[in-house]
Amino acid sequence: MSEAQLESSACSNPTAATIRKRQRQEIMEKLEGQIANYPKPELTLADALEIAREAYGLRGYQFAKLLGMPKTRYSEVVNGSRGLTKSAMIKAFRVGIPASVILSDQN
Repeated sequence: MSEAQLESSACSNPTAATIRKRQRQEIMEKLEGQIANYPKPELTLADALEIAREAYGLRGYQFAKLLGMPKTRYSEVVNGSRGLTKSAMIKAFRVGIPASVILSDQN
């Protein structure tokens, strides 16, 4: 049999594996469409600070110093028990924390 004949017979008589592959593709497309409708989780200030700290390759006390605060205050901010001071907000923005994240955390 020639390649063209093999292709035409494969198209007219799909194997079970081909059928399963098509079904998986259809399911994945359907799931991707459903996932797109879910809201994306919001980035918290604590998460943004920790992501930035790790990106800079700093330890907590070093990043706290960069933000102009004691390490205990930084820990409290990351744990959610305290907020940032105005000067720390400015410094956090300067190191790459989005203003929307910084301001959304303020009460």
